[in-house]
Amino acid sequence: MGNPYYMDYVPEYFYWTAEAYYGLGDYKNAKNWYLTAIDYIKQDNYFYGHPEQGLGIVSRDEKNYKEAEKWFLASIRKGFLRSYYSLSLLYEEINDIEALKKSVREGIVKARNAGNTELVQDLEKRLREAGK
Repeated sequence: MGNPYYMDYVPEYFYWTAEAYYGLGDYKNAKNWYLTAIDYIKQDNYFYGHPEQGLGIVSRDEKNYKEAEKWFLASIRKGFLRSYYSLSLLYEEINDIEALKKSVREGIVKARNAGNTELVQDLEKRLREAGK
């Protein structure tokens, strides 16, 4: 016998619970729920890669830059290309402009190949701003 129908919605619940805790500034609980969501969100789910992005943002807010970079890259590997934008903000914060430019250029290529014109525009703007 398969899982009850409502189990199809559990991964999103874990993700949105993490987002709620993040919004409240409760990073400890946010991280726990993001990690739980990672265990349940499968590749065919819209939210695939989102919890890693969330963990990257929490880590960046905590000034744990290596950890943030790890999570943003994990999110990108899962195909959540918006994490290139977050990664560029991280590199800007730590003043690593060369890494920012490199990652943004890579993100532009991948976003263009995916047909994500909005992200291409956002990343191109980041690249222009980095040149100032």
